[in-house]
Amino acid sequence: MAALGREFGFLQVYPDDPEQRRADRAIVLLLHGLGGNIFDWRYPQWRGLHYEHQTPRDRHDENNLMPPVSLPFSDLSTANMRRDIRCWAGVLRGLGHTVINYSQDGNQDVVEVPLAQLEDKILPYLRQNVLQGTLAGKRIVVIGHSRGGILIRRYIADHLIDAVDWIDTVITLASPHGATNAPLAKSRLGDFINSLVLPGLPLGIPSPQSLIRLVSDRVFSWYAVTPGAEQLLPGDPVFATLSMPADTPAIQFYSFGGSSVRFSGLYYWRYDSASYLPGEVLDPRFDWTEYATEIPVVSPLLDSMPDGLLFEEQIEGQGDACVTVTSSQLAGAVNETLSFNHAEALWNETLFARVATLLGTPLRDAEVLGCGPGILANATTQQFHDPLYENTNCQLREILQVEYFDNANDARLAGYDGCFWCGQGNGPPH
Repeated sequence: MAALGREFGFLQVYPDDPEQRRADRAIVLLLHGLGGNIFDWRYPQWRGLHYEHQTPRDRHDENNLMPPVSLPFSDLSTANMRRDIRCWAGVLRGLGHTVINYSQDGNQDVVEVPLAQLEDKILPYLRQNVLQGTLAGKRIVVIGHSRGGILIRRYIADHLIDAVDWIDTVITLASPHGATNAPLAKSRLGDFINSLVLPGLPLGIPSPQSLIRLVSDRVFSWYAVTPGAEQLLPGDPVFATLSMPADTPAIQFYSFGGSSVRFSGLYYWRYDSASYLPGEVLDPRFDWTEYATEIPVVSPLLDSMPDGLLFEEQIEGQGDACVTVTSSQLAGAVNETLSFNHAEALWNETLFARVATLLGTPLRDAEVLGCGPGILANATTQQFHDPLYENTNCQLREILQVEYFDNANDARLAGYDGCFWCGQGNGPPH
């Protein structure tokens, strides 16, 4: 599909053909949160937080000439990653809605930066190119994750009359309407990790501390100590600049908050006793089986953390690790709390179903279209790029004529060659 360049955040509108956009379905504008980008809505796996909430399956290694080395344990790990998650853009497309997705300017900056892009670039484009033809006169449903909900409230506050003209409904997912202490939590957790006194491990086995850091760094990437995150701390004047539902009765507001702080378990691995026994007389090889056991005290993360160590945001049942249940609620909105963490708001199936019903298109067995990282193509050079593996030589910021494809095969069929530098041609592997 044709896409706009970096200035417009590589904005995508599906369906690409205006004639295929249905007047009997919603137009949905997706606004990501701090540190996010267009992939939050179409490839949320990029954040590396899609852990399974169960003990990893056994590992098998057959036909070994020797038994395994006898150690107290053979490995430490997090949970496995899920392979079945779907994405917001794909679910909404499958339900027949027109879906608008883009990467905001200043994704770690104060809200005024993406607000300017929304006002000056995104909305003029939507009015001139989307709210036309079969969609003329329709109003848009805005779904904002995390800081995305703050962004649209700030816009409405500054444009009370214009907002009613084009916004029908605002749906916020895990947005910190009442501020968040998450930017302060990472340093507290770091101090706790450093205080842990744990035995030394055999060479090559990751330490529990390193696994805790791995998960916590990914969790708090939303609220690293940046200007954008600091603006969301309690007491910041930005909250006095936001609209309330009562300011625009013609716009419906719904807010969903999460109450789970569980991301991943931490596990140690051991070989079972059968791994040390050879096979039959004519085949004396060894079949190794490792099994995982959850590490006490520090697992699962973050709900195993001691009470009082962090903040309410990180307490099971009271927050989603980044935003409290209370803060996610908005006076005058229809508020609901579900069991998901801050990342899972991007792929939680119950949340999909709730929002699909609000849009008048029950989820049922809807087809999913276009979940995945996608491909950017440069119409001038006739090369396509994988943005997940962007190399400075790709010069994506210099692309003036962009096309967007769901996958590399579609780009090749359209006549594009793979880029050497990001590994889509015959160049360096990913």
